Amino acid sequence: MYEKELGFAKQVALKAGEVIAQNFFPSAPEKTWKSDNTPLTKTDTAINNMVLEQIVSTFPEHSFLGEEGSSSNLGQTEYVWVCDPIDGTIPYSHGWPCSVFSLALCKDGVPVVAVVNEPFFKRLYTAVKGEGCFLNDSQVHVTEETDWNRVYVGANIGPSSREKSNVLIYNLHAHGVRTVNLACVIYLGMLVASGQLAGVYFPYTNPWDAVTVKLLVEEAGGIVTDWEGKEQRYDRTTNGFIAGSTLLHEKLLSFTK
Repeated sequence: MYEKELGFAKQVALKAGEVIAQNFFPSAPEKTWKSDNTPLTKTDTAINNMVLEQIVSTFPEHSFLGEEGSSSNLGQTEYVWVCDPIDGTIPYSHGWPCSVFSLALCKDGVPVVAVVNEPFFKRLYTAVKGEGCFLNDSQVHVTEETDWNRVYVGANIGPSSREKSNVLIYNLHAHGVRTVNLACVIYLGMLVASGQLAGVYFPYTNPWDAVTVKLLVEEAGGIVTDWEGKEQRYDRTTNGFIAGSTLLHEKLLSFTK
């Protein structure tokens, strides 16, 4: 199921990855600053526009939600493609290679196809709902480790999430849980899906930062909910997310309170 859509998403992701890598070397791309004080590069915009054009051409009955621009029929269709042209623009624009391209197809707000391309080390994560999660065509799974002294947790947090973040970090460190922040939450989500991290926290509302993590982690055997442990749509503003292994998710959720 969704073979055509998956093939399309993979093709677009690989092309986007080439653009990301080409524009990164030999020096970090020039950046401007958006109103929320996050950086923007010409590569973000170019890839966003390229994906929109490809979707309009290939799936004219679908709509498109992108971080740097969306289609005019958004909210009027059953299927919505959700794209982050570069997740990790902060590291990308500052010269360190920790960024990904992310694209998912949602049906009535539920992701059914997800592709994430990490172009620097050539890691392509893919998932179709009900068919497992794959890294370069090899199936991957979340960790089965339950000892908090032997796991790391991603926490994509910053000044604008101070209220949530202060509680979270205090509780995590009080229980001896070690955290990492790569300024690229989808990258952290990939590492949860393939078992390198036990979980990841994201307190912000952007759907393009959450949608592929939802499908990849759950198809790898984990759980992804909103910040309060509830299900949510991923084709509109979200209530953050918490992703983790099935064995640890309830405990991960408890650290937010």
